[in-house]
Amino acid sequence: MKKFLKPDLLPLLALAAGVIGMLLQLWQYVGGTDEKGLIIRGHAAAILLAILTVLTLAFILLGIWNLREGNQYRFNFPASLPGCVGAGMAAAMIFVTAVGDIIAWRDVLILVTGVVGLAAGASMVVICIGRLRGRQISFLFPLVVCVFLMLHLICQYRVWSGEPQLQSYCYPLLATVCVMLSAYQDAAFAGNFGNRRAHAALHLAAVYFCCVSLIGDHTPLFYLAMGAWMLTDMCRLLPMPRTFSRGDGQ
Repeated sequence: MKKFLKPDLLPLLALAAGVIGMLLQLWQYVGGTDEKGLIIRGHAAAILLAILTVLTLAFILLGIWNLREGNQYRFNFPASLPGCVGAGMAAAMIFVTAVGDIIAWRDVLILVTGVVGLAAGASMVVICIGRLRGRQISFLFPLVVCVFLMLHLICQYRVWSGEPQLQSYCYPLLATVCVMLSAYQDAAFAGNFGNRRAHAALHLAAVYFCCVSLIGDHTPLFYLAMGAWMLTDMCRLLPMPRTFSRGDGQ
């Protein structure tokens, strides 16, 4: 069990669990709904998905529990092409979402969300460049992304509130919350207040929930891009070598 829960294997665990959860979600929507389109209460897919979610989160918490040192930025976020690609995908999707909000402007909140989304997309471009070069950026850039995701969550919930069942939107809701809090953790690291356990736990949970949300939600591409960003934005999950002194890279 200890070998299975090695921190550096946790991204694969979250991704594999997310794929299984996505298949269970597909089973639920294909064969687990009644004539009104509502999810059948007590369906096997829903039960198995709930059990999988609890087990996945428990394994993530157990796996990251020993990540107590090595909170320095330079150690956790070296130059990374995958990290750049993931951030680039998120930047593109945030821009698309923001433009869509502005075009479909129905009230002030959606307009403000769209405008903040443009700033968040630009911030993601800066984050993308920083990940490619392995350079620490200002905490303001991920913080802008966090604010956008908070506004986007409010806009999403106004749509979800019309759903007759919690099961119809609970996983996209959890995915958006985890991505938003993950962006906050990115801002904390950029401001030299990073916490590897919190960063890793939220990013891994976001990967899982984004995978599950690819089925059933009306914006699967959003969760695909956010999931790719979370998977490639992970802090380093290996022990800090002695070559990094305390406070190095801050």
